[in-house]
Order: sequence, then C-alpha cells, then structure tokens
Amino acid sequence: MTGWGESVAGEGPFYAPETVETAWHILRDFIWPILKDRKFNSASEIWNLLAPIRGHNMAKGAIESAIWDAEAKQIGLPLWKLLGGVREEIPCGVSIGIKGSVEELAATVERELAAGYQRIKIKIKPGKDIEPVEHLRQRFPKIRLMVDANSAYQLEDWPHLKRLEAYYLMMIEQPLAGTISTATRNYNANSIPQFALMSAFTPTSMPVRPSNWAPAGSLTSSSAV
Repeated sequence: MTGWGESVAGEGPFYAPETVETAWHILRDFIWPILKDRKFNSASEIWNLLAPIRGHNMAKGAIESAIWDAEAKQIGLPLWKLLGGVREEIPCGVSIGIKGSVEELAATVERELAAGYQRIKIKIKPGKDIEPVEHLRQRFPKIRLMVDANSAYQLEDWPHLKRLEAYYLMMIEQPLAGTISTATRNYNANSIPQFALMSAFTPTSMPVRPSNWAPAGSLTSSSAV
C-alpha cells in the first residue's frame, strides 16, 4: 500500500525555520530509521513515535500525512471520512497578496467573489494596511473579510493595528513577529480575533489562550492547520 504526503517547507528559512533540504535530512536520517520495520495500528500513533525528534514538524507532518493516506486506502475510506469529516463540501476562502493599488486589489476581490469564494483574506504590511482594508469595506460592505500580516508588525505597532477594529474583520492572522509568548502580551488589547499560526508550533507552546483567539480550523487552509 502506497501513501502520499507533502512537506510544506520552503526553499529558504525566511518564513519558517525548516527548508526542503532540512526536511529531507530529517526524514532520511532520523524519521525513517525510527519508523522502518515498526508495527503500529493507526497513523494516529505516528506523532508520539516521533516525539524524540525535537521540532521539524514539517518533516514529521510529511510522513504522517503519507501514512494517513495509506491507512485510508487500506480501509477503503476517503481520508476526510477517516478523519471524522461529515460534509462532502465546505465553504472556501481565498488569500490575496499585496497589490500595487487599491483598485487592483478590489478588482481581484471581485473576481474571486464571482468565482464562488465566501471569505476573503488579504495580506497586509506597514504602509499597506488601513487603506486597502478601508477601500474593500467601502466597496464590499458585506463580505467576510480578514487580514494576514505574516509577522510584519512589532508590539509598538499595536495602537496602529487597533485602527482595523473599525472594519469588523473576521480575524487578523499572525500580526506580530516573535514567539507566541511575546504575542500574547498584547492580544487581549484588540477586539479582533487573533490567529497565531507560525508562532504556535504545538498546543504546549501556547501558555495562555486569550479570549479573542480565532479557532484555526474554521478560518484557514489545511496547510496552515
């Protein structure tokens, strides 16, 4: 039985610590020796078996997803059913990068809405945040809108980010650079739900759960969950 998995590591360590090359290294030299000839009853056991390897969750996720795929094929179920899914279709959103002008951004949003996407997430950064959000709210007052900062801001930028509260966003994704412990110091100061993503690598890395954190699975793509 063959299962397929995918690592989401990038070519360089500029967005996340892992890279394609480090993932190959960990898979070949550490993960495979642990799993080779090992008997287990379910893919759900894999993560604990790999616990001696610190970090490298993207490499671990690649092999784990491949084993989940193989298990689903062996049982004869679609993977989504094996994982407990009950719906064959789900509402889908789209992520849109930073554009050269608010007019170009609005035109892109209009195309994606026409294609059937029900949530719109736009990237923001200092100097490209309030104006595009305000423009979209004026142009599309009823859309489900969220923003993703990719850790572009610092704690001292928080008063500026609070201006986004006026545009009733679904969430702001990863606004602050640094670890989750750094970010939580100011998360409760904003009424917009926060999504930590790359700042929270495991449940145990989240010492405090602010009341306005967003539930990850309901807001983002499978690659980010």
